[in-house]
Amino acid sequence: MADIFISYAHKDLERVANISRALADLDVSVWSDQKIRAGEQWMTEIEKALTEAKVLVLCVSPSFLASDWAQFEIGVALSRSRDAGVKVIPILLNDSIVPEALNRFQFIDARRLSTDQVAAEIQKAVEASRE
Repeated sequence: MADIFISYAHKDLERVANISRALADLDVSVWSDQKIRAGEQWMTEIEKALTEAKVLVLCVSPSFLASDWAQFEIGVALSRSRDAGVKVIPILLNDSIVPEALNRFQFIDARRLSTDQVAAEIQKAVEASRE
C-alpha cells in the first residue's frame, strides 16, 4: 500500500493532483481515489487505503469541509492517530478554517508554499514515520 493517503474534495482535484505528482517525483507513494479502477467497490478500496497508509493527508478547503465523506475520513484519521500513532497532516489549500478536531496537528499552509515545498514537507513526515 502507499505511504500516503490523500483525502480531498473533488473540486480541489487539480491542486491535489499537482501535489501528488510532486510527491511521486520525490519517490513517495501516494494513494487517492483516482487509483480506483472501473468495477472496483470504491468504498471498500477507500476504507482499505485509509487503514493501511502510514500518513494521512487531509486537504482542507471549504468544499472538503462540506463533504460528508471527508468528515468520515477525518474521523478515521483521528482514530488511527490516537490508536496507532499514524501521522495526520492537514494541508490548508485555501482560506478555510481548520476544524477544531484537526487543530492538534501541525498543518501545512499551502496558500503560502509552492507545490514542491508542500511535497517536501509531506516527504519529511513520511520519512519520520519510517523510523
